[in-house]
Amino acid sequence: MRQDGRRPQAAAAHCAVRRTWPAGRLAIPLALLVLGFILMVGFQTVQLIRERTNLFEVQLAQEPTVQEGAKLRQQLDSLASKTAALADAGNPGAKAVIEEMRRQGVTIKGN
Repeated sequence: MRQDGRRPQAAAAHCAVRRTWPAGRLAIPLALLVLGFILMVGFQTVQLIRERTNLFEVQLAQEPTVQEGAKLRQQLDSLASKTAALADAGNPGAKAVIEEMRRQGVTIKGN
């Protein structure tokens, strides 16, 4: 017996198990885990790049429509402000149009 109260054979057997256990049992599962993580990140990256490209194409396809909408809005604002000017000058038809627009919740710039 040793001074610490353990038998020499038990200490040697304990050390032998400790040396072989982590390297032999964890190497393959850890390698598979790392490989799976790398593949998952790679797949997600490819998917996000494709999605970004698709969104960019959709945005480019909508640009002419957005420009036409802005142009139409500018024309409507101009027409409404001119109608408001006519209503302020006393035109009864313009007053009726302005009142109807206000009733429907349409705001007129500058008025």
